[in-house]
Amino acid sequence: MLTTILAQGPSVFDRRTLLSAFLPAVVFWGLTAVVVLDVAVGRRAALHSWQAAGGVAQGLALAAFLVWSALWAFLTAAMSTRSIRFLEGYGPRRGAAAPVRAGLRNRHVAAVDALERADTRLEMRHVALLEAGRLLVPPSPGEDGDGPPGADGELDRLLSRAEPAVADLRDEDVRDLPGRLRAWWLWSAAQPSAPGAGGAQQERQRRLDSVLRAFADRVARAERAVEAERAELLAQLAVYPADRSLIMPTRLGNVVRAAEGYGAERYGVDTVLVWPRLHPLLPDAAVKAETDARTVLDLLLNVCLSVVLFGLPLSALLAFGGAHPLPWWTPLLPLLAAVAMHCAPAVLLAAAAFALRAPGLPASWSDGRAGVGLQLALTGFAVVALLSAATYRAAVESAVAWGEQLKSAVDLYRWHLLDQLNVRRPADPEQERLIWGEVTGVLHRGYPPDAALVGYAGAGQASAAGSAAPRMFPVPVRPLPAFHPVGPGDVQPRWIWQDLPDERCAAAAEDIVGRSPLQPLEPGRPVPARLLLGPDAPGTTGPLTEVGIAIAGPDALGGTLRPGDRVDLTLFSADHGIASEFPGVLVLRYVPGPAAAPPDPTPPDTLVVAVEPVLAAALMRAARNTTAVATRPLPPTRPALTARSTGGAAT
Repeated sequence: MLTTILAQGPSVFDRRTLLSAFLPAVVFWGLTAVVVLDVAVGRRAALHSWQAAGGVAQGLALAAFLVWSALWAFLTAAMSTRSIRFLEGYGPRRGAAAPVRAGLRNRHVAAVDALERADTRLEMRHVALLEAGRLLVPPSPGEDGDGPPGADGELDRLLSRAEPAVADLRDEDVRDLPGRLRAWWLWSAAQPSAPGAGGAQQERQRRLDSVLRAFADRVARAERAVEAERAELLAQLAVYPADRSLIMPTRLGNVVRAAEGYGAERYGVDTVLVWPRLHPLLPDAAVKAETDARTVLDLLLNVCLSVVLFGLPLSALLAFGGAHPLPWWTPLLPLLAAVAMHCAPAVLLAAAAFALRAPGLPASWSDGRAGVGLQLALTGFAVVALLSAATYRAAVESAVAWGEQLKSAVDLYRWHLLDQLNVRRPADPEQERLIWGEVTGVLHRGYPPDAALVGYAGAGQASAAGSAAPRMFPVPVRPLPAFHPVGPGDVQPRWIWQDLPDERCAAAAEDIVGRSPLQPLEPGRPVPARLLLGPDAPGTTGPLTEVGIAIAGPDALGGTLRPGDRVDLTLFSADHGIASEFPGVLVLRYVPGPAAAPPDPTPPDTLVVAVEPVLAAALMRAARNTTAVATRPLPPTRPALTARSTGGAAT
């Protein structure tokens, strides 16, 4: 019957859930049942009762156990995301846990700082070794020195210093000796052999050649050693996010964050955002490799959590449930293992358990119920700490392997996603970052897709015309209402590929933040500068008041006025000519009047303007029984364009 039930497992669970959730549930709940029965009725009585039960009862009990384990596995799989996020270090930023979280994160920040400082030192040494190796290359034929590099006897002193430096290569020797040795080598090689003085000169030349070759070999070996050490340091840094603000409080969280941020660092791809869309496009081999790596990771994390969740209460139950005492040397086993693994909590717990039953203590305490129970509890807690630490570290290593599968999927198949999204492929790395930024804006922010990127019909010409010189503008991240100050979180930079605005727009976030738009702003679109009203706007010295003026279409420049325009308003009286003038009035909006039947007179349009409060009353009084005319100055090389109601023509 057990074989039949287990054979149906793959039809109920997928392979990942079967291995990572169901298998740990069976093991740990089976262990729990054994311990509870041992404490409650004893091993022999429990075994006798099981043997005395019939096959039907045994089958029902086993089926109930497997059903409960399956239910627990379903719950475990459903909560796996939350459990993994807990182990990654996500948690409350306030409350009692916040200082602990901050302290753990600061430890990892300090570790990254130490690694970066060590890498900087190695990089400087590597550069010095490369320069030394270049100087120690044998000179080319015909390369001569300019003259003796020093006074008499300096070569002997240089050789006396360089010969021991070959064995103990210091940084100052790397920076100083290669250039001086090369200079002496060039000069000595160019000197003709002097008659009668050949012995000493030849000996110095021989020593110089020997030191130069030995020094070059030593520098080459030091260079390889530095490269290997730097590679190890970079491997340690690779498990941390490139952005230090994203460092997490736990090793697992940093490994996962580093894998998630790899795409953004290399190509501008938001891996977390695109992964649900990229995963269905992966070939079977890539899906199997990623699934296998994730299965191992989930299994180890579930075991780690189950060890703590089941181990602590079971240890307490064994300790105070009347179990037999352990030999006095039993705590030594987890103690030695904890020392080998550098697990401080397990070392402390096992050492305390060993001290309670160590030889020499009073028998009344060590053999009493309290002493035996406390030793069992501490030993059990030490084993729990040891096993949880071991499985967590193994999970971190598995997370590194899973992260590599994530990175390889982004490296190899990210363009498949562009093809499926009907987005054209980039021509260079810089353009790829721009394209992925647009894709992120469309998928995450809800920006309208750019026709120069997405393969809409007829977009080829727009792409050729509009994508040659993309420009970056600050754009709203959400619809923004009119006349409400824009906050720092309301805008973000965005590359614009086509339909570049034909008027001056805000070029930086500082041009928008703190100002009030004259009309609602759409997300993802550049903001014309004329729509932004601020304390330093031209012609504005204080608060403004809206005023509506009745005006005929021709008198409002044929209805071409836009929000943010500046016009000069002139009010004409029927009897006395010009009644009032209001220069530099800010246009808020132009509202055409309703349509009328041919026999009825055409109703006027409404021009809504903004003026200082002291001028609002004067404008409203002057607008009665007068005709309003708007004029807009043009550049000085052309006459002013004026719209007049008389004759209905603009002059």
